[in-house]
Amino acid sequence: MKRLVLAGAVLAMAGCAPVAGAIPPQNASVAGTRWQVVEIKGRATPASDLYRISFERGQLGARFGCNHMGGSYQQVGGTIHVGQVASTLMGCPEPAGTFEAEAGAILSQPMSATWISRDRLELSNRAGGMKLVRLP
Repeated sequence: MKRLVLAGAVLAMAGCAPVAGAIPPQNASVAGTRWQVVEIKGRATPASDLYRISFERGQLGARFGCNHMGGSYQQVGGTIHVGQVASTLMGCPEPAGTFEAEAGAILSQPMSATWISRDRLELSNRAGGMKLVRLP
């Protein structure tokens, strides 16, 4: 009888344990994370390290093919607010030019951060969305 009660208690506690790879709460912090940008406004980005975004020490850093962008950011719940975005100004060949313009428009408005999984995140607003995959 003791074994049956003990087994039931172990099973009950296991149901409460976090699952590896589980989706974080929708208001989980992006602080200290780096991401590969894999899609902007429904279009896949080229498989390259030239499409990335990071959130480090209150600063957003990004590259969407050609130029570097950055600015301060603040996360309030599941919404990310980016301050004034500064960018280098090189002329970018396609498709980088289009991706950069679209991403810049998305970054210029508060973004909803939707966790798809522990390693996948979508940032979106009225200007569109971008899908991200976590980098190590």
